[in-house]
Amino acid sequence: MRTLFIGGGTPSLLLVEHLSSIMEAISGDLVEATIEINPETILDAPSLYSKLGFTRVSLGVQSLQQEELARLGRHHSAAEALSAIEKVSDCGIEYSLDFIYGLPGSFSTIKDLEYLFSKFRPPKHLSIYGLTIENGTRLYFRREDHPIDDEVATDYEAISKFVLDLGLRNYEISNFAVSGFESLHNLNYWYQGQYIGLGPSSHSFDGHQRSWKIFDSLRWLERVEEGGDDVAGSERPTHEEIAFEAAMLALRTTVGVPQRCISDLDFLIDQGLAVLEDGWVILTDRGRLVHSTLANDLLIDDTIVIPNLISSRFREIYPLLGS
Repeated sequence: MRTLFIGGGTPSLLLVEHLSSIMEAISGDLVEATIEINPETILDAPSLYSKLGFTRVSLGVQSLQQEELARLGRHHSAAEALSAIEKVSDCGIEYSLDFIYGLPGSFSTIKDLEYLFSKFRPPKHLSIYGLTIENGTRLYFRREDHPIDDEVATDYEAISKFVLDLGLRNYEISNFAVSGFESLHNLNYWYQGQYIGLGPSSHSFDGHQRSWKIFDSLRWLERVEEGGDDVAGSERPTHEEIAFEAAMLALRTTVGVPQRCISDLDFLIDQGLAVLEDGWVILTDRGRLVHSTLANDLLIDDTIVIPNLISSRFREIYPLLGS
């Protein structure tokens, strides 16, 4: 399976001729090709993305409320977000929307989704992320805008139910899709597939070793123009690390983990945190809220068998991953 994802930074600043050169340089067929777009930098004729070979546009709207966008420090306006959605909706290309929830006092995500699903051609994929505060950012110093746990939990469960009623399945903690329209590129990460990262700060994994490129864009560009090595570092995960990551990532998804990985299954089921399906434990919406805590208690009794079981399960549910 071959997928392409052009994202990170603002790739929509690239000119059409730049994108065309990138796509022409890729040999062979792509199962999926996605480009991230900021609303303020979308092409006037987004049908060009399809003509270039992209199968999906991922639009980072975050919110359709102007006051929230200002609080989040976003560069685009609500009007620009709506205009961008209208453009991709009208041009026919598949598209995904990114939203952020968890801003204190704000429960607008459902209202935003209700509006856009009634007004535009509905997206078949949504990414809805809980607000995180990075050290040193403007939000970091505005304590009044830091997420409140109870509000975040309530918001997440309400959003999950609402999106399910719209026909999208919560196939990963932060990702929702109509069946058959999941992000294969992201599934490849969660499945521990191989991938190649190009560009500053990108990561690669060949199945045995991880590596990452120089973080600073100018230093990376200088190194590339000089014909030097742009790799900043690498590591070779142990069997134990690979096995734990396989289970931790699978627990984020509706693939789940083998029953043998969970020690207190009866408790999780009684508390409504998980369900058992054909010997696989899958977290509920409520369980996903405490994923990090539950992941720390995973039992890995065989560092070879567990990853193989999980890998096989992913390929069974998503056959294209094994192609």
